[in-house]
Amino acid sequence: MPIAFKRVATAFNTSFRVAAGGFESVTDPSFVATVRDSGPDAVSQDDVNVLSNALGYVLNQGGTAHFSPDNPKAYQFSLDYAVVTFADTLTGLEAKAFFDFLGTIDFALWGGPLAGFTQIDFRDSPTNNSMLFLKPATTKQQLVTGLFTAASTFPADPPPIYVTLNNSGAPTTA
Repeated sequence: MPIAFKRVATAFNTSFRVAAGGFESVTDPSFVATVRDSGPDAVSQDDVNVLSNALGYVLNQGGTAHFSPDNPKAYQFSLDYAVVTFADTLTGLEAKAFFDFLGTIDFALWGGPLAGFTQIDFRDSPTNNSMLFLKPATTKQQLVTGLFTAASTFPADPPPIYVTLNNSGAPTTA
């Protein structure tokens, strides 16, 4: 299936990485596509939609999510999410261990409908050390409480940090 872009995708505006991802209790490799949507080499939202739909079709996905942790208003609808960041580069097995641990804290955040995460370079971190959790079919408060508890009690040295905080420093979603 050909993919047509209004602007040419270049090494400057598009990158791909294989990272950890989890969905409804299963952890698998995920393809994380980063497309810069500002600057002189920017691609449009329509370009992202075409690329995402094509990849979703080829990879036999039931759906794809478009979001920008740096710009929550970048797309037509907002998605609540929270981020947990580790001190060092996160391996797929370490991400799986944290996701599975989260399931012992709150099953709905691990194996419930729409529960999952994607490993990302949060805020341009060079170490690929963060896990972004989209809000599953639970309340926002359930996501915040369960994920904050898991980050605070996960047996790692140093432990991961729940980084999605409000202006008062309390855990929230973005």
